[in-house]
Amino acid sequence: MRLGNPDEYVSLWWLHPMLQRQQLSYRIFVIEQAGDKAFNRGKLLNVGYLEAMKVDKFDCFVFQDADLLPETDKNLYMCDSQARHLASAINEMRYHVMFYNYAGGVIAMNRENFNRINGYSNSYWGWGNEDDDFSARILESGLLLTRPPEHIGRYKMVRHVKQTRSDHGNEMFLGWRSRWMTDGLSDPVGMNYTQVQLQELHLYTHITVNLGDPPSEMRLGNPDEFVSIWWFLRFYFP
Repeated sequence: MRLGNPDEYVSLWWLHPMLQRQQLSYRIFVIEQAGDKAFNRGKLLNVGYLEAMKVDKFDCFVFQDADLLPETDKNLYMCDSQARHLASAINEMRYHVMFYNYAGGVIAMNRENFNRINGYSNSYWGWGNEDDDFSARILESGLLLTRPPEHIGRYKMVRHVKQTRSDHGNEMFLGWRSRWMTDGLSDPVGMNYTQVQLQELHLYTHITVNLGDPPSEMRLGNPDEFVSIWWFLRFYFP
């Protein structure tokens, strides 16, 4: 989870009672990006995973945007052997998924599978496409992207300032396959970050990190290995 707006603290007060009613043993980490550089959601989620693993060997991870509030306790915050997309119906999207392979908002995955797909890409600076890249990794690795029915996977989105969309996002997504195994948790350069502050608070562990500067040239991948435009269209409109 991440924070960027004080109003988003609401999600913590919303989540704790729900998770307790589900009788789960859990811990919440809030990962916040320091500074005013372009936002990098994928890298922040990778950082959250690594920072959590320093605390304990957690076997299940739920990656959630802090602006989403679950509407029902029936949406279980648990991992299975696949990738579980929990946000199947968001009010801002008229309570439908944006497209069939959408994997944004809230997703649950066990430790083994997250390492298997090399986590998120670190290359998307700005809003958009990092969750599409993540979904493609899930499907290419042979995992299923499952989700609860829409009447269970319902979320409200807290109003907030939208992030600037990433440059060359769609072009970068065309090259996801050529970067997959080197762009993510296994990338020693892309995973460089500095912990600015760690606070053990009553409701969560708040970690602020400096992700560094966006590269001068976007890491598009090998053009010879780009997926075709037909693959691109089938991904969004199967």
